[in-house]
Amino acid sequence: MKGPGYVSRIWYASFKAKRWLFFFDGESAPRLDLTPDELFGKADHFPFVPPLAGRSSGGKYCLVPMPFKESLRVEVEPEAVNPSDRNYFHINYTLLDGERVTVSESWPSELTPDMSNAVVRANQAFENTDRQLSDARDACLASAATATVAPGEEIDIVVAHGVGCIDAFAVRVESPIGGELVGQEVLRKLRLLGHWDGAKRPSIDVPFGDFFCNPFYPRWFSSYWLGNMDGCYVSRMPMPFRKGGTLRVRNTGRQAVTLRFGAKVSSDTSPGEPRRLFHGKWAASST
Repeated sequence: MKGPGYVSRIWYASFKAKRWLFFFDGESAPRLDLTPDELFGKADHFPFVPPLAGRSSGGKYCLVPMPFKESLRVEVEPEAVNPSDRNYFHINYTLLDGERVTVSESWPSELTPDMSNAVVRANQAFENTDRQLSDARDACLASAATATVAPGEEIDIVVAHGVGCIDAFAVRVESPIGGELVGQEVLRKLRLLGHWDGAKRPSIDVPFGDFFCNPFYPRWFSSYWLGNMDGCYVSRMPMPFRKGGTLRVRNTGRQAVTLRFGAKVSSDTSPGEPRRLFHGKWAASST
């Protein structure tokens, strides 16, 4: 990677590596030389500690940002190299415009107190996601409505006017409950649509389950922005609008679905630049 920039996420599954090596700014020796346990949260190796680093859903991940001023090369030392191995991994990184954004320092040999405190605060924020999502769910459903969406029909679950933001919304699937119908007729066949400022074309057009990280079957999880809390799907991703906003659910399946839903919407009367709009798209390939 040619900088400036930063690595935001590393993930792998079934990757037989003994060591992960990170060479910053053309250095001949790695500034970071870590075992998988040290990098992915199993060993007590600060700052690579849970929940910023750990194991989830059959893989291992690291969300500790790694800035680089000029360049970064990532290497691994494998345990063995076999033609039949299926080595899955992601390394997500962002390159910055050096004329507008500067990276003052690459990953340091030793973290400063401010850096260490930032890691602690981030971990505390992630550790409180259950409570935060539960509070958002309860607030949204305090004035909830219930409606049945027939096959081929759609309903509005949030309608807002003026200038403001959908701060959170929650949807509980009342029926069908359990079995394959949830996966077949709810998670993929319901479609979430979002329109901002009177636009005819949706800015959000995503299957309901995929939006909430539940594409094939319901599974409990919580994150900073999204979660499935005891069968209630919750989003805290801010969705601003300048001239009104609408969230809608369309039923493209063959089974009627009953939903209970509510939202927290705030108005924005402050002057200044409007916030950017939220977009979400989904695509699938048959190959």
